[in-house]
Parts: sequence; C-alpha cells; structure tokens
Amino acid sequence: MSAPVSSSASESSKPVAIVTGAASGIGLEVTKLLLARNYTVVLADLNEALGKQQSELLGPHTSFVACDSSSWESQVAVFKATFARFGRVDFVAANAGIAESPPSVYGDKAAAAAAALQGKQHDLEPTKPNLKVVDVNLVGVIYTVSLAAQYMRLNAAPRAGGKIVVTASALGIHPMPAMPLYTTTKHGLIGLTRATAPFLSQSHISISAICPAITETPLTHSMIGAMPPAIISTMDAVLRGYASLVDAAGQDAAGKVLEITDDGVHERPFQFPELSRNWIEAAFLLGGGEGGA
Repeated sequence: MSAPVSSSASESSKPVAIVTGAASGIGLEVTKLLLARNYTVVLADLNEALGKQQSELLGPHTSFVACDSSSWESQVAVFKATFARFGRVDFVAANAGIAESPPSVYGDKAAAAAAALQGKQHDLEPTKPNLKVVDVNLVGVIYTVSLAAQYMRLNAAPRAGGKIVVTASALGIHPMPAMPLYTTTKHGLIGLTRATAPFLSQSHISISAICPAITETPLTHSMIGAMPPAIISTMDAVLRGYASLVDAAGQDAAGKVLEITDDGVHERPFQFPELSRNWIEAAFLLGGGEGGA
C-alpha cells in the first residue's frame, strides 16, 4: 500500500475490510463477495505481483499491500496503513494459509529407511519438523485476530466493533494422520475462535470460523482430482458459508463454526459441559472481561 492518504467522503462511508491471502483462491473470492456488499477491501498477500494485478482488475474500491502473515511487523503495517487511510476496520478475513511441507513430526522416513538398509539407523540424527505451516496457519492467524480486535475497538459508534471470520478447515474437526501439523493448526483456529468469542463480544466484535473441505484453489489444484467427492467443497458452498457470516446481524455469528461439506453448509456447535461453563465463568471473574484479560 502506498503512503496513507485522506479518504474521500464516499470512500470513508463504506465499510472497510482486510483479507489476508487475498491474491488467489478463497481469499480472492471472498474479496469479490465483500465488494458486492459495498465494502472497500484491502488485499494482503505475500505474492506481490499477483496481488497488485488482482487489485487493478477488481477496481478502485480495492488496494493491495504485500504481507508476510507469519510476521507480526508485516501485519501491523497492513492494519496501521488501513486505519490511517480509512479511519476504521470493519471486517477481517483471516484467510492466509499454506500446506504442510516435509519433514513432518514423523521425521525423515526416507532417510530412516535408507539408513536401516545400511544397518546405520542408530547413527541417524533426529530430523527437526518443518514448522512453517504453524507459523503461517496458526501463529499468523493469531496475529491477524489480535490486530483485528485492537483496531475494531477503535471504531466509533454507531458502527462500533466489527466481524472477524477465520478460514479454518474440515481438518480442524476431523484429524488427518497424513497431515498432522496442518491438522494441528486448523484445530487450533477453531479453539481460538471459540475461546475468544465471549470476550470479543463485549466489544461488539464477532468472531467465527469456516471449515471448508478440499476446495479447488492454487493450493489444492494438483491433488483434488484424486480425492473422493465426499471430502470436496465447492467454492460456491464456501462462499455461501462466508456470506452467512458476513451478513449475520450483530453477534448472531459469534463463536459459530461452519463446516462446508459436499452437501452444503453445516453449523458445528460446541456443547459446553458444566466444567467448561465453570472455566468460562472463572475467566470473566479473573480477567474482568476481554478488556482486562
């Protein structure tokens, strides 16, 4: 994004959104959905060339800023520039994500097999897992949610607060042994959504999560043809789920987790047992609500 500039009256009257991972895939389609709902949208993505191109194609109510979602400083720059330009942040799609890359938590199995063939398995050094997927998919989204909450608290009435939608995954609900670190990050995002919803609601901020199955995007294009239909989500269904969260009134979507399956959009409510309720009540008593936590 260029240096902050004064917004026009018509521009400042529009709600303002930030979408991470906006240059392609679900993020790009969510950007289009928001534009159709009269938002001004800031596209944030690591792919600078593609992001600039998409912003130019989408028109004057968008702007692009290069952003490494795993970097706190990079994300702070996005939110600072957006707030300086428009004076508010109304909606944030915490959407940036990457696939898991080896070595995983299981170590380097190929190297272990080769060493075993040579009778040298006891000489093999342990392999450190590649945690980049954790840095982007979990830590990066924690940064996005934190910044969204801090800037949305600055929004003036009558449009106080805002909405955050986290792009989690069906693998945040169903474990995938072949992708343990990716699964871990997406389970973490559902936990983050459910844990923060009660406190954020105090500031008129709604947070919810959407959990697509495998959806055809640049990230999944090479694998989707080999997948059974039951674990594929259409982009249309994903956007219907997103739209229901964007359009929800007030706090109606707070804490909601929507799974997108081959047959549509399904809410996956968490039924709080009595012990969980006791923990939540204790949190309010000890923290004094979101502002004091």
